[in-house]
Amino acid sequence: MLRFNRMAILTASMLVASLCAGCGAGSGSNASAEIPPSNAGLLEVGEMYRAYLKQVGKPPAKMKDIELYSPGFPQGSLMLQNGELVTFWGVTALTESGAGHAVLAYESKAPTGGGVVLLDDGETIKQMTTEEFQAAPKAGTIASTPDKRKSVR
Repeated sequence: MLRFNRMAILTASMLVASLCAGCGAGSGSNASAEIPPSNAGLLEVGEMYRAYLKQVGKPPAKMKDIELYSPGFPQGSLMLQNGELVTFWGVTALTESGAGHAVLAYESKAPTGGGVVLLDDGETIKQMTTEEFQAAPKAGTIASTPDKRKSVR
Protein backbone atom coordinates (compact mmCIF):
# COMPACT_ATOMS: atom_id res chain seq x y z
CA MET A 1 0.00 0.00 0.00
CA LEU A 2 2.80 2.39 0.91
CA ARG A 3 4.58 1.56 -2.35
CA PHE A 4 1.46 2.46 -4.35
CA ASN A 5 1.21 5.89 -2.68
CA ARG A 6 4.87 6.69 -3.37
CA MET A 7 4.46 5.63 -6.99
CA ALA A 8 1.31 7.75 -7.38
CA ILE A 9 3.04 10.79 -5.84
CA LEU A 10 6.10 10.32 -8.05
CA THR A 11 3.97 10.00 -11.19
CA ALA A 12 1.88 13.05 -10.29
CA SER A 13 5.02 15.08 -9.55
CA MET A 14 6.56 14.16 -12.91
CA LEU A 15 3.33 15.06 -14.70
CA VAL A 16 3.14 18.47 -13.01
CA ALA A 17 6.83 19.13 -13.71
CA SER A 18 6.44 18.27 -17.39
CA LEU A 19 3.36 20.48 -17.75
CA CYS A 20 5.11 23.44 -16.13
CA ALA A 21 8.32 23.06 -18.13
CA GLY A 22 7.07 25.38 -20.88
CA CYS A 23 5.45 27.90 -18.55
CA GLY A 24 8.52 30.00 -17.76
CA ALA A 25 8.79 33.58 -19.04
CA GLY A 26 12.23 32.88 -20.44
CA SER A 27 11.21 30.19 -22.89
CA GLY A 28 11.72 31.10 -26.52
CA SER A 29 8.16 30.50 -27.64
CA ASN A 30 6.63 32.81 -25.04
CA ALA A 31 9.18 35.58 -25.52
CA SER A 32 8.65 35.66 -29.29
CA ALA A 33 4.85 35.78 -28.89
CA GLU A 34 4.99 39.15 -27.13
CA ILE A 35 4.71 42.12 -29.46
CA PRO A 36 5.10 45.83 -28.63
CA PRO A 37 1.86 47.67 -27.76
CA SER A 38 2.06 49.98 -30.77
CA ASN A 39 2.37 47.00 -33.13
CA ALA A 40 -0.59 45.27 -31.48
CA GLY A 41 -2.60 48.49 -31.65
CA LEU A 42 -1.82 48.95 -35.33
CA LEU A 43 -2.83 45.37 -36.11
CA GLU A 44 -6.11 45.94 -34.27
CA VAL A 45 -6.72 49.09 -36.32
CA GLY A 46 -6.25 46.96 -39.44
CA GLU A 47 -8.75 44.41 -38.14
CA MET A 48 -11.34 47.10 -37.31
CA TYR A 49 -10.88 48.63 -40.75
CA ARG A 50 -11.28 45.22 -42.40
CA ALA A 51 -14.39 44.39 -40.32
CA TYR A 52 -16.04 47.69 -41.24
CA LEU A 53 -15.29 47.25 -44.95
CA LYS A 54 -16.71 43.73 -44.88
CA GLN A 55 -19.83 44.57 -42.89
CA VAL A 56 -20.78 47.95 -44.38
CA GLY A 57 -19.31 47.61 -47.86
CA LYS A 58 -17.60 50.99 -47.83
CA PRO A 59 -14.54 52.37 -46.05
CA PRO A 60 -14.76 54.05 -42.66
CA ALA A 61 -14.58 57.83 -42.99
CA LYS A 62 -13.99 58.68 -39.33
CA MET A 63 -13.34 57.16 -35.91
CA LYS A 64 -17.05 57.04 -35.11
CA ASP A 65 -17.52 54.56 -37.97
CA ILE A 66 -15.34 51.92 -36.33
CA GLU A 67 -16.27 52.56 -32.68
CA LEU A 68 -18.67 49.60 -32.87
CA TYR A 69 -15.62 47.32 -32.99
CA SER A 70 -13.86 48.93 -30.01
CA PRO A 71 -14.84 46.19 -27.51
CA GLY A 72 -13.16 43.54 -29.66
CA PHE A 73 -10.07 45.63 -30.34
CA PRO A 74 -9.59 47.72 -27.19
CA GLN A 75 -5.90 48.52 -27.59
CA GLY A 76 -6.14 49.80 -31.15
CA SER A 77 -9.30 51.74 -30.39
CA LEU A 78 -7.86 53.39 -27.29
CA MET A 79 -4.60 54.26 -29.05
CA LEU A 80 -6.55 55.92 -31.88
CA GLN A 81 -8.74 57.83 -29.44
CA ASN A 82 -5.84 59.14 -27.37
CA GLY A 83 -3.79 60.09 -30.43
CA GLU A 84 -0.97 57.54 -30.09
CA LEU A 85 -2.00 56.11 -33.45
CA VAL A 86 -3.30 57.88 -36.56
CA THR A 87 -5.12 56.26 -39.46
CA PHE A 88 -5.96 57.30 -42.98
CA TRP A 89 -9.69 57.15 -43.69
CA GLY A 90 -11.59 56.40 -46.86
CA VAL A 91 -9.36 53.60 -48.16
CA THR A 92 -11.78 51.75 -50.43
CA ALA A 93 -10.11 48.34 -50.25
CA LEU A 94 -7.23 46.76 -48.42
CA THR A 95 -4.62 45.06 -50.60
CA GLU A 96 -3.91 41.34 -50.46
CA SER A 97 -1.99 40.02 -47.48
CA GLY A 98 1.69 40.85 -47.86
CA ALA A 99 1.08 43.22 -50.77
CA GLY A 100 0.88 46.41 -48.74
CA HIS A 101 2.82 49.42 -50.00
CA ALA A 102 0.96 52.50 -48.76
CA VAL A 103 0.68 53.62 -45.13
CA LEU A 104 -2.78 52.91 -43.64
CA ALA A 105 -2.03 53.80 -39.99
CA TYR A 106 1.00 54.90 -38.00
CA GLU A 107 2.39 55.94 -34.65
CA SER A 108 1.77 59.66 -34.17
CA LYS A 109 5.51 60.28 -33.78
CA ALA A 110 6.33 58.77 -37.22
CA PRO A 111 6.11 61.99 -39.28
CA THR A 112 8.66 63.81 -37.14
CA GLY A 113 10.66 61.10 -35.38
CA GLY A 114 10.12 57.91 -37.30
CA GLY A 115 8.11 55.01 -36.00
CA VAL A 116 6.05 51.97 -36.74
CA VAL A 117 3.45 51.98 -39.53
CA LEU A 118 0.73 49.62 -40.75
CA LEU A 119 0.61 49.14 -44.49
CA ASP A 120 -2.58 49.02 -46.54
CA ASP A 121 -2.88 45.24 -46.45
CA GLY A 122 -3.91 45.74 -42.81
CA GLU A 123 -1.32 43.17 -41.65
CA THR A 124 2.19 44.35 -42.48
CA ILE A 125 3.99 46.33 -39.78
CA LYS A 126 7.08 48.27 -40.82
CA GLN A 127 9.55 50.51 -38.98
CA MET A 128 10.18 53.74 -40.91
CA THR A 129 12.50 56.67 -40.44
CA THR A 130 11.09 60.19 -40.74
CA GLU A 131 12.40 60.41 -44.30
CA GLU A 132 10.91 57.03 -45.27
CA PHE A 133 7.56 58.03 -43.80
CA GLN A 134 7.51 61.37 -45.64
CA ALA A 135 8.32 59.62 -48.94
CA ALA A 136 5.95 56.67 -48.46
CA PRO A 137 2.62 56.66 -50.31
CA LYS A 138 -0.36 57.26 -48.02
CA ALA A 139 -3.49 55.15 -48.36
CA GLY A 140 -6.18 57.81 -47.79
CA THR A 141 -6.97 61.00 -45.92
CA ILE A 142 -6.80 62.00 -42.26
CA ALA A 143 -10.27 63.14 -41.20
CA SER A 144 -9.03 64.99 -38.13
CA THR A 145 -6.69 67.24 -40.13
CA PRO A 146 -8.09 70.78 -40.16
CA ASP A 147 -8.94 72.22 -43.55
CA LYS A 148 -5.91 74.31 -44.52
CA ARG A 149 -7.77 76.25 -47.25
CA LYS A 150 -8.45 79.87 -46.44
CA SER A 151 -11.74 81.39 -47.38
CA VAL A 152 -11.52 84.07 -50.03
CA ARG A 153 -13.44 87.28 -49.28
